[in-house]
Amino acid sequence: MRKLCLPLLALSLVIAACGKQEEAPPPKTDNAGGPPITSNTDTSPTKPTGDDPLKSMENVKKNLKAIQQNIAPVAPGTKSWTKTKTKAEGFALVAESRLAALKAVSGEATTQVNIAGQRGMSISKIAIRNSNEFLVEYAKVTVEPQPLFQKEALVGNGKTYATNALSSTGWSPARPVTALRDEGKLDVSRWATEFPRTLFSALQGGKPLTNLLTAAKAEGLTVLAEDRSVTAGGRVVKQHRIFISRKPEDLKKKGKFDCEVVIDDLRMMPVTIRSAIAEVGQKPVNLEWTIRWNFALAQKFDDKSFVIPNPSGSANRTAKL
Repeated sequence: MRKLCLPLLALSLVIAACGKQEEAPPPKTDNAGGPPITSNTDTSPTKPTGDDPLKSMENVKKNLKAIQQNIAPVAPGTKSWTKTKTKAEGFALVAESRLAALKAVSGEATTQVNIAGQRGMSISKIAIRNSNEFLVEYAKVTVEPQPLFQKEALVGNGKTYATNALSSTGWSPARPVTALRDEGKLDVSRWATEFPRTLFSALQGGKPLTNLLTAAKAEGLTVLAEDRSVTAGGRVVKQHRIFISRKPEDLKKKGKFDCEVVIDDLRMMPVTIRSAIAEVGQKPVNLEWTIRWNFALAQKFDDKSFVIPNPSGSANRTAKL
């Protein structure tokens, strides 16, 4: 197993996604700067090849400006968002059902993180043949005891699934693929840092968004639903938003919590999720996940993408922020 633990300020692992991407509002940056660091890595998470961006501190420093300083949901009623009569639970149920029904769909997700001023970026591949065969690359954020930002992969081979986690073998033990549905049951704080993976529990009938709303209400948070229309790629796109925030009277005791889930109206699929947490006694965390879905017909997937690798052949990249 290959493990890298470097004192990086940012991490960018870029996997190329094939085919025309479904248009969605692209991720924006708060600062001007060069493009993210790229690497000619193989699309399989098991056999990285080419230049390793983790080796280049200079490239990382040059491209820090491409990573957002402040990643946070905008306040309700701003940026064209207006309150809607549809309940947040309705948006959640539809989006979960669309995720559960995905077949022959791919995507490219960009994740940006800011943990107490230390920033990272990861670009990940999504390949879903069906609800049992999938490759979901995602960025895992660990806040305590030390900030870590690492790229992992969730792989389903038709019968079982596994993830390449930090362990002596690099990959978790394979479990029945149907067990994936149980992984969406998290409290709001964990959900807000683990959603790049948790969202895909919907492939097996999990309810990641419904669970989020249930937990939010149980913890006394405010839940709103909003709509807006924006221009993207030369056309008008309607979007829906689930916005969750901690009540003003609880901020001093519990700290800040804001989270938004933006859903595209055309296919009712999540396209952006952001969270901003500054809970009492914890490092502040801002996390943004955006995705460009590819629904092109007749997509072909490499069978190797859905193979759970031999642990001894896995590669694990970890960046110490």
